[in-house]
Amino acid sequence: MSQYAVRPAPATFEVTTDHAVTVLTATGELDNQVVDRLGHALAEAIGRRPKALLLDLSRIAFCSAQTLRVLLDAHIDARAAGVACAMVSTHPTVVRPIRLLRLDHLLQVHPDLEAAWRRLTLLS
Repeated sequence: MSQYAVRPAPATFEVTTDHAVTVLTATGELDNQVVDRLGHALAEAIGRRPKALLLDLSRIAFCSAQTLRVLLDAHIDARAAGVACAMVSTHPTVVRPIRLLRLDHLLQVHPDLEAAWRRLTLLS
C-alpha cells in the first residue's frame, strides 16, 4: 500500500456582472495562502459600486478563519458603500463557523443562488 498526499486545488475567483449585480464565484480552498487575492478581488468588486454583490462560495472545500475575516470586512465595506451583499454556501467549513461565532446576523449565508438573489432583490 502506498501513501501519498493529495494536494488541494488552488483557489480560483471568477467575477461576472449581470444587470448591475456583480457575482464573485470562488472555487477550491480558501486558505491563508489566498486571502490576500480574495480580499483584493472583493475590494475591486465593491469599488465598482454595483447595485449588489453576490459571493458564491458553493464550490469551495475549505474556508480558513482568516478568510472569514476577509468576508466580514468585505460585507462591512459593501454596506458602507451602499452595495447590497449576499453569500451562497452550504459547506460546513463556511456555514458552521459563521453560526458558532454568531456572525450570521452580519454574514447571511443562503443555501442556493435563488435564495441569495431573492435577498438581494429585497435589499436593493
